[in-house]
Amino acid sequence: IKLMPANKLLLLPLLVLGVVGIFLYTMFFHTGIQMVPGGRASVIININPVLIAIGAAIFLHDRLTPLKICGVLLAALGAVIVISHGNLASLFTDLLSTGDLWMLLAASCTAVFALLGKVLLQRGLRPVQVITWAVFFGMLCFIPTTLSRADVSQILIYSLKDWLCVIYLGVFSTALAFILFYKILHKLGATGGGVIGSMIPIPAIAFTSLFLKEPLTTSL
Repeated sequence: IKLMPANKLLLLPLLVLGVVGIFLYTMFFHTGIQMVPGGRASVIININPVLIAIGAAIFLHDRLTPLKICGVLLAALGAVIVISHGNLASLFTDLLSTGDLWMLLAASCTAVFALLGKVLLQRGLRPVQVITWAVFFGMLCFIPTTLSRADVSQILIYSLKDWLCVIYLGVFSTALAFILFYKILHKLGATGGGVIGSMIPIPAIAFTSLFLKEPLTTSL
């Protein structure tokens, strides 16, 4: 597979994609996930179908069909119920927690990732090209922050379980997941891809409840 785009000017939007969709998203998400339970975080971040739908209608001229609008509103309603813990009136009286705000920033990065990615696919790039360059540029952003903030020598004492977790995150949760996501974007458009992404909380809530013993509240 030829990874270098024929039009070298496309490397600039690919750089933006890597900085926003990989680096900033990961920083915002992993900062927020330390403050917000996993199940709740997975629902909050899925406010992105609303952001994607609005952005696609404005910038990509995607037609918002009644079915798409219903799907987007349903995803938004679910996020609102979780953010408010089922008390919708609290949205007008209580401030969002810091963790909630970090997760909303991560959702915004996901929306940019989907919209800009759709544009690149329309320019003739293949999903594997987009993901490879985005992850490469995102990795370059992580190098200085890692060297300045982390004890790199800890890598030497990682256990086999640690490395298997890292490999799983890289191969399945990143490479395969992003390639499949961009194939969905290519077939269904940005709005359709965003709504399908809103299915993420279903397994996320189940897994965090079963394996991390997080409480399954009524609002969740």
